[in-house]
Amino acid sequence: MADPIAAFSPETAREILDAVRWIRSTGVRLLGGSAGILGMPATDVIALNKSGAAIPAYGIGQLIGTTEKERNLVDIDYAADVFAVAGPYVVAGPFGCGSAATERVSLQSGRVLRILTNAATVTAGARWHVQTGDSWALAPNAYGQFIAVGADNVATNTGVFFDTLEPALWRDVKTDATIADNASGTCSVYRDGTDTTVNITVHLKWANDGLALAANQEGFARFCPAAAKWFWMGGACEATP
Repeated sequence: MADPIAAFSPETAREILDAVRWIRSTGVRLLGGSAGILGMPATDVIALNKSGAAIPAYGIGQLIGTTEKERNLVDIDYAADVFAVAGPYVVAGPFGCGSAATERVSLQSGRVLRILTNAATVTAGARWHVQTGDSWALAPNAYGQFIAVGADNVATNTGVFFDTLEPALWRDVKTDATIADNASGTCSVYRDGTDTTVNITVHLKWANDGLALAANQEGFARFCPAAAKWFWMGGACEATP
């Protein structure tokens, strides 16, 4: 007679496989019967993959909600914006996960993080931000919320970054055309006095004394994450009635 301990149903085998996958997703591996650490400490924050794509090790995504399973899990997806409007950014640990909606991935904690990059050179002090669309990697951007510490010497296309928790929300701008009071218009973004060729839509509802702004007026715009809009915050003293 077969040993009943060694005989189990396909359903039980599936439960065992799911348990092993979950243990791996936490970032912990067993060494000689004791819990050892691979790459990072285990974290209690587990995310459920809602992207429909595999999440690579150290990939950065955005939290978009929660799902109640045997415990409360956070939901992770590709980044939808660069100002954390849809939700905060989080970074996977040393194990990624598959593309299935049931796949789970452990998240790094703290503000010094190992994050996947777009293969650009990682220079200490440079700022980077998330990429929208189907990407789990950071890209260089002067206004990004992640400050590079240095390249990672173990994982390919991975760097060590400090999370400032918020991207730069202010921009030097110049109006491309007249903007009427309580309206919006296109402004060119400048950096160090040079046109970056990036344009943003700025709303004129504050710091304008009820006046319209003429074209080519220099000033400052600030992004409001709650409204997901840029607002004129003043600058040039010239305005048209």
